[in-house]
Amino acid sequence: MDAINIRVVQFLAQTGKTKSEFANQLGISPAVLSHISSGRNKVGLDLVQKIAVHYPTLSIQWLVSGVGEMFEIENKSNTALIAQEMKALKKELNEMFNRMTVYKRNFEHIMRLLED
Repeated sequence: MDAINIRVVQFLAQTGKTKSEFANQLGISPAVLSHISSGRNKVGLDLVQKIAVHYPTLSIQWLVSGVGEMFEIENKSNTALIAQEMKALKKELNEMFNRMTVYKRNFEHIMRLLED
């Protein structure tokens, strides 16, 4: 089995997820993950990218080459990106809440009109 396959299996164990949960989260079939775990399939760039997107604190250098630690101790760029995404999501949620409030008021107004 390739070393990168072993590291994917090690990382999977670290997540505490089942193979099925991990595969579903990454958008791959559990069979593909099972084949990677057994060494039948090699880990491709597509899977590395999916893991990197879902686990930004994982050291991709470690995953690909085995150099360094599994997790990055401090990743300021990921932290900044996450903060930026959180801010955008908060704004979007506030806008959705405001629209829902308007819809609710309109619905209640229509219901009162129908009762008369």
